[in-house]
Amino acid sequence: MRLLNAGWCMTCCVRMGKAGRFWVELQQVRQAYFKDRTLFYVSHLLRRQGQAGVDWDYQLLPVYAIAILNHRLEKKGPVIRRVTLQDQNQEAFYDKLGLVFIELPRFGKTEEQLETHLDRWLYFLKHAGELETMPTVFEHDVIERGFTMAELYALSEADRERYQEELKHYRDALSMLRTAREEGIAEGIEKGIEKGIEKGIEKGIEKGIEKGIEKGIEKGIEKGMEQAIQRLIRSGIPADQARRLLGLE
Repeated sequence: MRLLNAGWCMTCCVRMGKAGRFWVELQQVRQAYFKDRTLFYVSHLLRRQGQAGVDWDYQLLPVYAIAILNHRLEKKGPVIRRVTLQDQNQEAFYDKLGLVFIELPRFGKTEEQLETHLDRWLYFLKHAGELETMPTVFEHDVIERGFTMAELYALSEADRERYQEELKHYRDALSMLRTAREEGIAEGIEKGIEKGIEKGIEKGIEKGIEKGIEKGIEKGIEKGMEQAIQRLIRSGIPADQARRLLGLE
């Protein structure tokens, strides 16, 4: 995957194995000859598939371009325009090339009017920069992760560094707690065998050890997360945002 951010647009080229090549662009400002520009870059994705030698038979992987526009491409048109190669009878001529243009200004639904998953995605793409809190309609949806990523992208460089540092501390602590649990259980079993503890008592001890360790781990994780949240809050990040960034909401 290659990512290019020029301020007025963000472009991402993704390779999906045999599924093909995807050119995704977020366009903030209207640009003359945008259709020409899109075809120009898509043609590069086709041409780069060429192979040296006499064995290549010109078979190509599919190429798709998805342009998400914060402006209207033309005076009239739908929110989503899908373009394919067809013949004079409107039958598919070539199914390995597709263009999709999404014009966000044409999408006018409110949060209460969102019905489909596509509606929710379009609403998120159009309003992500304006939302201060995540709408409840995004809960338990993959868009919830997109909202968290958008929040992280909107942070200042210093706040992003603090967030990454706190996330590292949390992951390190979680790893150490898991290791301690595994080693503690192994050590408890080993000592029980060495001392010849009766089977019934041994099971009781193992359950007690396991239960005690599990409670300790839960308390340790809870305490570590609370400390991470407090550090982010002290750095100026709102409490609800800090909890979302750490995956607690």
